[in-house]
Amino acid sequence: NESIITQADIRGEEIEYEKDENKVSLPITISYSDLSINQKIVQMEKISDTQEKLKVDGDGKLAKVEISRKKDETTKVKVTYSLEISNKGNETGTVESIVATVPEGMSLSKDSNNVWKELGTDMVEYNKKEEIIQGKNKTIELTLEGIASETMGEKESEAMIISSEDADQRKVEQGKKEEITVKNVKNKMKNTNNYSSATAIISVTTALKDYAIYVLIAITVLIIIAIVIKNRTTNTSKEEE
Repeated sequence: NESIITQADIRGEEIEYEKDENKVSLPITISYSDLSINQKIVQMEKISDTQEKLKVDGDGKLAKVEISRKKDETTKVKVTYSLEISNKGNETGTVESIVATVPEGMSLSKDSNNVWKELGTDMVEYNKKEEIIQGKNKTIELTLEGIASETMGEKESEAMIISSEDADQRKVEQGKKEEITVKNVKNKMKNTNNYSSATAIISVTTALKDYAIYVLIAITVLIIIAIVIKNRTTNTSKEEE
């Protein structure tokens, strides 16, 4: 059955083909690669007069940084992503390219421009082929940056693998004339394990929060003064006695 053979070729499933006249069963196993990508945020930095690296909790799919309103036009925000590529297939897979979207207001950091290149203003490409052995993985980093005042809000970056040998991409391409390319990869890969995303939230510290901090500092100072005065009064009373 041709359709069954095609499916085995895509997924590497083991099937049996029965030859009717001789009643002979022939096991067929097809080799395949099944690459996947997991994008997460591993570090966020805010750089103004000083440089502060922020801890990223959880699975790295969502991370937040707050910027002082007084410094939002002079503070640079850097977001570093980890792209983990793994191969769950039974043969070595070749990553021909990795593409990632660049959120509005951000651009490729010089920390990453040795292996990444810009594709217009909204996408970057990892332009080095990688061989991923079955059962193994490789981690690649990407750093994007921007001025805080120009990058406020939720900034989602999406990453995708391009590999003509991959099981998912062969399945998507089957019966279609258009191949997987940088231009159409997002729509074709979004529902496969060749796609992943992570979101950085960049926000301004509100005036109310700043006010609350000032009030807390003032209250703390008043409490200290009150304690000092009380101690002095107590000591004076003891001396008079």
